[in-house]
Amino acid sequence: GGPGRQRLPLVALLAGQGAVVGVRTADCVPLLMADPESRRVAAVHAGWRGVCAGVVGQGVRALAQAAGAPVTRLVVAIFPHIRSCCFEVGPEVAAQLRAAVPGRSSAAPGPRGRPHVALDGLVRAQLTAAGVAAERIADVDGCTACDATRFFSFRRDGRASGRHLAVIMAG
Repeated sequence: GGPGRQRLPLVALLAGQGAVVGVRTADCVPLLMADPESRRVAAVHAGWRGVCAGVVGQGVRALAQAAGAPVTRLVVAIFPHIRSCCFEVGPEVAAQLRAAVPGRSSAAPGPRGRPHVALDGLVRAQLTAAGVAAERIADVDGCTACDATRFFSFRRDGRASGRHLAVIMAG
């Protein structure tokens, strides 16, 4: 979402052969999760507010419960989103993210001295804290703000920006 727009964290779960679930994003982190044995899937929209609200762990726990699976069996893919090179925030947002993921440095000063945040690192830390093994997390590289030829970016293009759709199919 854009400035001043409140977005609630989104966790969507679907089960059953052929069911499809997805999330739309512009700069936020789309996560697709699966339990390979039960073939249940989940899609999670993790913007900075969602990361602060714990949507990543909520998604992991909800999928594991729906699948009747141990969290350690889940696989997760982190898809292109705004990376730390372009995700400049105010000190108040950096502080909220630091509080949401204790012990994980989430911000570094950017070229203008304002904090730049690595959402992928925070999401990865929340995934592993929820019990997902690091080797079962894939990161599809790409910065939505940097690469105007491949990606939409609200941060770069404002309200005229398009949206990405990340989908996963059960079964």
